[in-house]
Amino acid sequence: MEEKKLLSVIVPVYNVEEFLPACIESIMHQTYENIQIILVDDGSTDSSGVICDTYQKLDERISVIHKENEGPIKTRRTGVLCADGAYVTFVDSDDWIEPNMYEILMKAAGDAEVVMSGIYRFFDKDCIITEMPLIEGGFYNREKIEKEIIPYMLFSARRGRNELDPSLCTKIFEKERLLKHFKEMSALDIHYGEDVALIYPLILETNSIAILHNCLYYHRQRAKETELTCPYIKDVKFFNRLYVLFEYLQRKFSESQYKEQLLFQLDHFYMRAIGLKQMHYADYKESEPDIFPFWSIEKGARIALYGAGNLGKQYFAQNQKYQFAEIVLWADQNYERPEMQMKRIVSPEQLCSAEYEYVLIAVKNVETAEEIRENLIKIGIAEEKIIWNLTKVIEI
Repeated sequence: MEEKKLLSVIVPVYNVEEFLPACIESIMHQTYENIQIILVDDGSTDSSGVICDTYQKLDERISVIHKENEGPIKTRRTGVLCADGAYVTFVDSDDWIEPNMYEILMKAAGDAEVVMSGIYRFFDKDCIITEMPLIEGGFYNREKIEKEIIPYMLFSARRGRNELDPSLCTKIFEKERLLKHFKEMSALDIHYGEDVALIYPLILETNSIAILHNCLYYHRQRAKETELTCPYIKDVKFFNRLYVLFEYLQRKFSESQYKEQLLFQLDHFYMRAIGLKQMHYADYKESEPDIFPFWSIEKGARIALYGAGNLGKQYFAQNQKYQFAEIVLWADQNYERPEMQMKRIVSPEQLCSAEYEYVLIAVKNVETAEEIRENLIKIGIAEEKIIWNLTKVIEI
């Protein structure tokens, strides 16, 4: 029987004492047992470091590195430098994985330099978004990578977004390919786009990729329910750090034979990132605000909010401020957009399986609201559960 290749699993750890045990145990209990688990404690100030040491005593496959705080790029690189496996992967310390994740990915690794799969966005047990790779599953040699992945990976006009998810945690890599890119990235001061800075330049040099349409990784969304924007978007140095990322990728892409199409994609990526920052300001701006229809809903009722435009954001923000109802689901037909997924927006189809008392339609146009109402009835939502009310604040 052929000996299974060693896979090194690197876990950057920083102040995650609440979630760290579940993360480590999900790796320890993999059906693919030939793994090395490297826990890199990035100067945690809570009990995370102690938890790492405790698990090291329980499993000889676990090694722990304690170091001063340097951020995720250098922390991941530290792990890669200590990895003994021919293949390397990553798990964020507040996430967890399916028991057979590495069994499935390593099965495809014999023929591919990079293997990638899908991801679950976990908001809570009632809101889990499934994200499969947008690129068709299968094996891609260099010719297919050039024709079917590189032209669309960072931005695709046909999708209006990137087609290749940059997350390092849903992929396994040949170790030697990673080391080069981590070394080149080590001086970058960025919080947004760390995975982006590595994955897209690496793909340009990759000769074989296996894409699997399996969701195996759970990404925990930890933003507080009262926050509409991720911390790195609110970072006061967001634009400075975004430009550092842009400049780095611009330099890498300019050296490529695919320069023209890559720089086009990079421009769109940059503009979309700026758009995320603009949305942060819009989240708290209420010009002529519409009142959340409390007169049609009992206090404490469980509701599903349909619509994530300006009105939907106003309703959400008002309800979070006054805690009138419990919003168990927020849906929009454009749920696949990255800015929607950051706000835990799901597909309208998930309304069919969730439990709630009302669906509140958050659109201003009467015709649009009526069309949504009819579509909801068609998919099985009881008509008496559907609410659409619109009343503006009138200043006297």
